[in-house]
Amino acid sequence: MDEIIIIHEMVYENGSAVNYRILDVNPAFEKAYNLSKTDVVNRLATDVYQTIDPPFLDRYITVVESLQRARFEMQLNRTDQKFLVSVYPDHGKRFVSIATNISNLPESDQANNLHGSLINICANCKKIRDSENKWEPVEAFINRHNNVRLSHGICPDCMKVLYPGFLNKNNTDIET
Repeated sequence: MDEIIIIHEMVYENGSAVNYRILDVNPAFEKAYNLSKTDVVNRLATDVYQTIDPPFLDRYITVVESLQRARFEMQLNRTDQKFLVSVYPDHGKRFVSIATNISNLPESDQANNLHGSLINICANCKKIRDSENKWEPVEAFINRHNNVRLSHGICPDCMKVLYPGFLNKNNTDIET
């Protein structure tokens, strides 16, 4: 498995989250951080990462307290490696982070990574402005940026307006 998986537990003092403890890691973590599992398990994040403040503490607090997952990008300080991190709440004060290395993706795949991106869409015609400031149909944009391909159809509401003769009395398509 190439993804880094870390199981954490939030540490509270006087009712406030102040740090988190690493409960378990997988071999991909050991390889990426050049640390062994025995060096990190049951240690505080500030000790493991040698920082004053625990990395991403605010994001992790939000996940634990809201029970909602989060996703963000991060870069390892001592390398050029870039990761997409997904964080999931677990039981109680626990949470799990899964980091996927995206630094070796072809540039086109990195550019197509839209997580957290603000996308301009025309309020009238619904064309989308791309990174080169060009406007394109929403279908072309989605086809170019995802592993999804769109096909056209007509919903029953539009069918009533555009092709009323092709609906039967139950407002469903006429079988041919």
